[in-house]
Amino acid sequence: MAIDALIESLITPEEAAKIADVHPKTIRNWTTVGVIARNGQRVWLEDIRVGVFCRTSREALDRFFVRCTKRRDEE
Repeated sequence: MAIDALIESLITPEEAAKIADVHPKTIRNWTTVGVIARNGQRVWLEDIRVGVFCRTSREALDRFFVRCTKRRDEE
């Protein structure tokens, strides 16, 4: 699912990092490189460009964490 900028709460990578309690570089890595989820699939944190800036959303963080923690038997 893509971020809907008209509905979702857009946040900066720095704000996302505070919410997730990680370094802002980790947020950038999640959007570009992704992570291997528990089910073995690579997942990425959704982001969008707003002008020259990248933004994600609180809702995208929620979706990302759900996808990261899904096990093979939950697909």
